[in-house]
Amino acid sequence: MEKFRGVQETLNRIYSNAEYSGLTASSEKVGTFYTADEVLGKLTPQTLQSVQKAIHALGDRVNLTEFVHILVAFLPSRDWKDQTSMITNLCEVYDTLDIDGDGVVTWEEIFEFNLEMGRSSQTTHERTADANLTYHISETRDKRGQGSLAVHMNMKDGEIERLETLDVMDKIVVTEKDSSVFKVYDVETLTWTDSLVGHKGAALRCLYLSGTDYIVTSASDSLLIVWGAYTFTQRQVLPCNQVLSSLAWDSYNFTLYGGSTDGNVLLFQVPRRNAEATGSEEIAILQTGFFRAHMDVVTDLVALPDLGLLVTSSLDSMILVWDLNTHKLRHTLDGHLKGVHSLAYIASQRYLISTSYDKVCKVWNPLLEEPLFNLYGHVGIIVGLRVVVGSEKIITSDVEGFVKVWDTRNFMCTQTIQIEHIAPGTALFCLDHDHPTKPQLADEEPVVAAIYSIVNHAIITASGRNVRIWNASTGLLSKTFRDVATARITAMCLGNRERRVIAGDERGCIGVYNVLNGGLMKFLEPHDADVCALAYCHKYKSIISASWGGRVRVHHDASPHETRSLRQIDCHSTDISCMAYSSYLSVIATSSTAGSVRLWDFQDIKLAGSLNAHKSEITMLQFLESYRLVITGDFHGNVILWTVN
Repeated sequence: MEKFRGVQETLNRIYSNAEYSGLTASSEKVGTFYTADEVLGKLTPQTLQSVQKAIHALGDRVNLTEFVHILVAFLPSRDWKDQTSMITNLCEVYDTLDIDGDGVVTWEEIFEFNLEMGRSSQTTHERTADANLTYHISETRDKRGQGSLAVHMNMKDGEIERLETLDVMDKIVVTEKDSSVFKVYDVETLTWTDSLVGHKGAALRCLYLSGTDYIVTSASDSLLIVWGAYTFTQRQVLPCNQVLSSLAWDSYNFTLYGGSTDGNVLLFQVPRRNAEATGSEEIAILQTGFFRAHMDVVTDLVALPDLGLLVTSSLDSMILVWDLNTHKLRHTLDGHLKGVHSLAYIASQRYLISTSYDKVCKVWNPLLEEPLFNLYGHVGIIVGLRVVVGSEKIITSDVEGFVKVWDTRNFMCTQTIQIEHIAPGTALFCLDHDHPTKPQLADEEPVVAAIYSIVNHAIITASGRNVRIWNASTGLLSKTFRDVATARITAMCLGNRERRVIAGDERGCIGVYNVLNGGLMKFLEPHDADVCALAYCHKYKSIISASWGGRVRVHHDASPHETRSLRQIDCHSTDISCMAYSSYLSVIATSSTAGSVRLWDFQDIKLAGSLNAHKSEITMLQFLESYRLVITGDFHGNVILWTVN
């Protein structure tokens, strides 16, 4: 009770000091802050069930105070600077979940949000312009045994067993059957450039430790060897007494994990690099412990610092989820019928991907115990799994020579490539893809709308049937909502509290979408012609739409899942070219392709005035609220300022 009394006092202080506002920009927040999906990601499946029971006990609907009290009881307070930061952050989370702004949040809204952020078929987080990529076998192939390095070192090429990528160095590391050497190839030319020679047993795994200058390798000789990432010189040798069959790196805690053939997971602490270090100093990576994980070989591991989890897989067919800090078992992902071969993680969408000797690829939310999707289609054992960074694709390959490309928006197979006339393990080649024709542009199609969102600190653009969200600070693309509209988008605006995107298209349809995941929330009454303009009336919770058919319609927006038309105006005999709304004057302004501008009273829809001076189509119409002005521009380049009384 004392804890909750302190929570209530903090809430009251936040309100009185105006530390929380539904329209607070991210730059104005104080303390440690997490996004809504990051906060919900801190809840384990067990605590999620407890949250559900608590909300159910309150009638399945909670207000802000009740929501904060419940979350404070189940979230780890150590993750925030202090209680004020935690509660202020939870207020922001509540505001995010309360999309419709009705002042209550239901368990259904929380669960659907948590699930949508992990598996929405319409959401994709990107870093580059995305196209429907088509892959093909490139002409570039390695010249096995013909390289100058091979001649110099007198090394014969063996059967390729595994490929590892060193992305920051544009290198590929190849391990061969029964060979102790890790061969390094240039990713562009597939030329053999370096070798890591130091192990006495068969080479197994190679991993670059991001944030450091180190590469680590493991082999059947039970040694872990640390190499300079750019010099490829040996820096440290660690005897492990166990064969490390898999490696994973936690760049947040600087912890290296090694899964062994005995079923154990070994922990190594890596020192953070001194800024003044030259790269030749002694390093001291230390083994700090181990824990029993599986009854068979640990085939793969992946650290998920954003969720505080470590995931391990084994030939015993089990996928286990562990607490990243305590290394205690959280839960089991049970679904594969045979041993698990590989794991991969898409952090932006919180998808965990697993492949198995049962020839099935599964997609998981690491917080849930049941798989989200099962990907079928391989006829052979799946031995390759890669996430294509900067796109919506994952790629799998099997021992029969088939490569499949999967779309992470709906997990449908978009392409199957058969590698023919090449014996397994005998050649190194690339799968290249067609590149966007104009990668420097925001989209392949013209951008018809661009809006700055203060709340999300983002620029939202519309082109074709797609909506994209860009980080306003970095200019990087953060989300793409593909094919959200039924036709090409022609107008767009933001809804109340900037949590929704309202988009109209060339068929007259108007949809309201969740700005976080692109999910459709509702449709408005459609127009008979293209929607040419949209505006939002915050005071009366109304959406104003205009069409090229000369009609303006006012839609009531009080309900989150339905709407009704309040009134409409047949404004012009010709097409409407622009529309604007003044909340200060409570006036709707419309313009036509014939050059006329008319002002309409928002409440009674009566004509309040006409502005007649332009002789050509109006292409720009905007209120300057602070000055009681209207600015108009036409096709011939004329701009006029009008005073409005």
